[in-house]
Amino acid sequence: MEAVVAARHGINEDSPQLRGFINIFELRVQRVHVRPDLLMDGYPKLGAGFSCSVPGLHFVGAPAARSFGPLLYFVAGTEFASHELASQVARHRVAK
Repeated sequence: MEAVVAARHGINEDSPQLRGFINIFELRVQRVHVRPDLLMDGYPKLGAGFSCSVPGLHFVGAPAARSFGPLLYFVAGTEFASHELASQVARHRVAK
């Protein structure tokens, strides 16, 4: 992945005890590199829980639209995606 830092946001900057300890970095993703064998027509090949053939690697949002439908291009698809991903991750955590 190639990204640039767009901004740094300090949290609790008004507190002398916490100043500088908690930071949030806003990144702008420029490019994502994915192995060609994980792709289908330029999109990741996904199974249940938005998982690909690499254990623990999941794709949501626009990259998942080819496998799960165009709703994932939009904010409206986040409810479905979050439930599906969370249940898949929970199943695999219990299995270990």
